[in-house]
Amino acid sequence: MEKILANQGIEYILTTIRNFLLEYPYKNISNVTFMNEYSFYLYMKNQNLGNSTLENIMQKIEDCIPITLTDKTHELFISSFNSKSDEEANIILERLKDECKAEFLREIRLVKSDIQWKNLTELCKKIREENYNFDFILKRI
Repeated sequence: MEKILANQGIEYILTTIRNFLLEYPYKNISNVTFMNEYSFYLYMKNQNLGNSTLENIMQKIEDCIPITLTDKTHELFISSFNSKSDEEANIILERLKDECKAEFLREIRLVKSDIQWKNLTELCKKIREENYNFDFILKRI
């Protein structure tokens, strides 16, 4: 994690994503049924968000996103250890990241109060801090 976002940067990006999800013209896709959160994410990640896409914006905070342990993420995590090559492991880990992003979008959409939103942003900041501290320690070893 070479580029560390400040807390204000994380809050800004999270608020941008939240507003995008809240203001998205869902009526334009009212004839679409998403089979699961992952299919919703695959559709939304390529949608324009300002001068970028949702996927590009989420890449800026992917090291701050909480990992949701679902059957699918657990299966992918275990599969990465059982992979036959580094290339296969990297492909599986990319899918794992996408699954976590999909679940994170769901979490954002489920936020109903300012307290829930504050808790979610604080969690992301805490994860960023933990990752930064871990990277700092690894560099010193």
